[in-house]
Amino acid sequence: MPQKSKIKAIFFDFDGTLVDSIQLLYEVYISFLYNYGIKGSYTEFKSLNGPSIREVIMILKRRYNLSLSNEMLFSAYDKLLREFYSSKLQLRPHVKELLNYCKTKGFFLYLVTSAEETLIKQFLQKSKLENFFTGFTFGNEISKSKPDPEIYLFATGKFNYNEDEILVIEDSENGINAASNAKLKVCAIEGTHPAAFLKETKAEFIVSNMKELKKVLKVYVD
Repeated sequence: MPQKSKIKAIFFDFDGTLVDSIQLLYEVYISFLYNYGIKGSYTEFKSLNGPSIREVIMILKRRYNLSLSNEMLFSAYDKLLREFYSSKLQLRPHVKELLNYCKTKGFFLYLVTSAEETLIKQFLQKSKLENFFTGFTFGNEISKSKPDPEIYLFATGKFNYNEDEILVIEDSENGINAASNAKLKVCAIEGTHPAAFLKETKAEFIVSNMKELKKVLKVYVD
């Protein structure tokens, strides 16, 4: 359980944290490679959780000697993402309840994600989540993706908070490492990885769902 401190801001990851997107992203990855006669694997997919889509494209292009241009490959992957996000993406249970609780208790909420801005904002608007957040950092604003700490260092400076005033909510090993390497407190939420795996990461504490996270956050306000 976290120690009481002066947490002012909560940085939420998006994929796998606020939304149940991991299986959906896996389907996109599998469909993309299938179009080029390649059979993907869940092991490879898990290793790609953290980098931006553009970085994922570059990795797959090199690994499988894909002949199309970077932009053509990105366009094909992006089209699949948008189709799946618009038709299949769902919030994790009790997300709105948690965000509302955080706002009423005076936390400033920020979304920090490796995903592209246009893709995520479309979903936030559709789900009526955009107004919960005070600010956003997207993958297209940075040059290095998770597990590199750049995205969290950038967000910390952009939103003008000290390290000890921020709590990060993450689901993946790459995301946890990125936040931890930026010297931020990290709460890991189960989904992408089970609790047994998360216990071996740099996360300071672990929750299984949003209701549990709400109980943990009460430490900072009660």
